[in-house]
Amino acid sequence: MTPGMRSAVFAILGLIAGLLLGYFGRQFLTVELKKDIGLGDVLNFTITLIFAFLLQNYLQKRFGNERAEKDHIIDLIKESLVALRETRASFTAIVDRKRIDPADEKSLLAYLRNLSNSLSILQESVHACGDTNGEAACIAIRQLYIGYKRILTGGNFPSKPYSMKTFNDAEKASGQISLELNKMRIQLNRK
Repeated sequence: MTPGMRSAVFAILGLIAGLLLGYFGRQFLTVELKKDIGLGDVLNFTITLIFAFLLQNYLQKRFGNERAEKDHIIDLIKESLVALRETRASFTAIVDRKRIDPADEKSLLAYLRNLSNSLSILQESVHACGDTNGEAACIAIRQLYIGYKRILTGGNFPSKPYSMKTFNDAEKASGQISLELNKMRIQLNRK
């Protein structure tokens, strides 16, 4: 729900609550209205309006900032997923060619570096927001990344082509990273 929609919903709910209170107040409460309005009544009404306005602005800014932080973190998660897909695509292309050229080596290492940077920025942003659950998830994802990088660049890299076992291990590690990033995104949307 956008902040504008949230404000509209609060305004409508406030209007309905006021109408219901006015309707039932006349029936169940013995309130007698005076025919003349004094200076105290005008001041009381003005102070109530000012307080309501300030409270609405405070709540709108408070909830708006939290949503902005969540949206920022979700965007960073999406960027990390894109970097993961690019790394996986580069790796898959190398496996399909059954050889590792020097250009492939540079390309794969660049994609791995980009993925690492994306995950680092995500972790720093989650830390800045003070989300301890998100920080724990980022640490777990970082460990999965280290394992994924070890699979892609370990062994005989870049002198020999990848084996099917290496390919299967890399696919599994890539899937785990993707799963954890998506879990993190879903948990943020539920808050």
